[in-house]
Amino acid sequence: MKSDLKVTFSYAKIHIGGYMEIIGYKKLKTNLYEITIKDGLNKDKIELYDDIILKYELLIDKTLTKTKLNTIIKENEITKSYFEVLKYISRKMRTEKEIKEFLKTKEYSEYSIQKSIDRLKKEGYINQEKYISSYINDALQLSNDGPIKIKDSLMKLGINERLIDESLEQIDQVVFKNRMIKIIEKKKKINKNSEIIFKTKLKSQLFLLGYPEEMIKSLMDGMEIDESANFEREANKCWDYLARKYKDRELVLKFKNKMYTKGFQLDMINNFIDNKTSQ
Repeated sequence: MKSDLKVTFSYAKIHIGGYMEIIGYKKLKTNLYEITIKDGLNKDKIELYDDIILKYELLIDKTLTKTKLNTIIKENEITKSYFEVLKYISRKMRTEKEIKEFLKTKEYSEYSIQKSIDRLKKEGYINQEKYISSYINDALQLSNDGPIKIKDSLMKLGINERLIDESLEQIDQVVFKNRMIKIIEKKKKINKNSEIIFKTKLKSQLFLLGYPEEMIKSLMDGMEIDESANFEREANKCWDYLARKYKDRELVLKFKNKMYTKGFQLDMINNFIDNKTSQ
């Protein structure tokens, strides 16, 4: 376990049942003090939080036993882990899972971690309902994520599934439907593919963003894409390229196959070929 304190105290020098004496206090920073302890001819220093100093009345009772010092060090580690978490969550709310993982990287003991978690819960710093509400609000404001992706992300953070479902159920489905429509309209403006390819890619993108399959289907069914401009551009480009390598029937077959695999309708392809071959 990583030591929480800057302790140079040699416990081998302390006789069981022997006493040590606090002979000095020095303030280091907010709520942290350096304590000088004397044991016989030896002097050593430790860092303690003011909460611990007050709890054990070290300003009044300046004598320490080895047992009492061990207890103080153990509780001071818990206090330090608590204050480290407060700093960690000052910029962003965190889940219990995230906080535990953070404290583990700092090499705190399991006992200290759990005690800090208990205190943070009691004081309201760890609250699943508030975290879910904040996370969903951010997701709706800052991302295109759908309900499934939002739920998966929250579950990976250790949030209770039932609480997630309850929060998502409170959101009108029109909200997610309108978000999908906005995504679709944006994609339509930059689309360079055939209707079939466009819809296939769009369905995949919406699914990866976490929108329910039935919701995607309801919006995509009956949706028409004006692919005439895309067809003309792709057809001319494809014909000019193939015409440099093939002639007559072979050119027609290669062109028809290429444009068909791009998802364009056969009648559009045939009309284009008729116009080209009749020139």
